Amino acid sequence: MPQIKWVPIANYAPDQSSQLLLDFINNSHLHQLVNKPTRYRQNQTPSTLDLIILSDVNLLSNLNYGSPVGISDHVTLSAQLQLCCNLQGKKTVHTKFYTDYGALNHDISNIDWETLLSSASVNDNWIIFKEYLVQLVDKNTVKQTVTRSTKKPWISKKLLLMVCKKRALWKRFKNSRFDTDYAAHRAYSNRLSVEIKAAKRTYELRVANSKDPKILYKYIRNRLTGPVRNPQLRNENGV
Repeated sequence: MPQIKWVPIANYAPDQSSQLLLDFINNSHLHQLVNKPTRYRQNQTPSTLDLIILSDVNLLSNLNYGSPVGISDHVTLSAQLQLCCNLQGKKTVHTKFYTDYGALNHDISNIDWETLLSSASVNDNWIIFKEYLVQLVDKNTVKQTVTRSTKKPWISKKLLLMVCKKRALWKRFKNSRFDTDYAAHRAYSNRLSVEIKAAKRTYELRVANSKDPKILYKYIRNRLTGPVRNPQLRNENGV
């Protein structure tokens, strides 16, 4: 709704849909905090199309207008939102233990058990045996903690540097407002988008061609957003 005047917020809008939004914000005692244009297109007047609406202006701070994502002509809005929540400890997704049983058997065979288990008490001998066995198992076992990462593995250092350059080109345009700087930013954004898509395709081909099927299953599972269910299979007769 680019027709609405947000700075300062107006009481009247030129069309019915915009007026409904204004009435809702004013009647609900809400606040719209974006006070700069958020959409830039060459040969067009910048407009405010992206909004942040809150009930309390003190909940948000450090509002920043960043460079667009990909080939979009909308800026990115980032801010710090102050909320009250219960912090939970870090969760371990999965833990695997790998024991070298060959090394474990070797260490067990080199212990003088007759001397260690020479006590007349069966309970004392059991405690000694248990302590030594636990120590040897820990010695020959490697613990691996597996956690799920949200990092996109196809984003290389080169692509990260290109993202930084794209942001720098956007800042140059925001400072100069020259059409040539805007065109340079758009051209570089398109190039970066092509590079990212190509890197993703290359990574997915490498995963698909891997001899280890677990790599493919892991990638598919990480890309899913919902719960994993067993699919309903049918034979060639449709049963």
